[in-house]
Amino acid sequence: MDDVKLQIVKNGGSIYLEYSIFKGFAAEIPESFVQTLEHNPNINSMEEDQLVHTQ
Repeated sequence: MDDVKLQIVKNGGSIYLEYSIFKGFAAEIPESFVQTLEHNPNINSMEEDQLVHTQ
C-alpha cells in the first residue's frame, strides 16, 4: 500500500486520511492519474467520495 501512496504523491496527489479499521486511505488524486491507478493490480477497490447516510 505504501508504494501506491507514494505513486499518488509523486503524481501530484495527496493522502489526507488513513483508515485503521481496514487497510485503506483517502486521497486527492489528479484526474490524469486515476486511469493508471484503476489498472494497478495492487488496488482492490477505488471509489469517489460520497455522502453516507444512516437509517
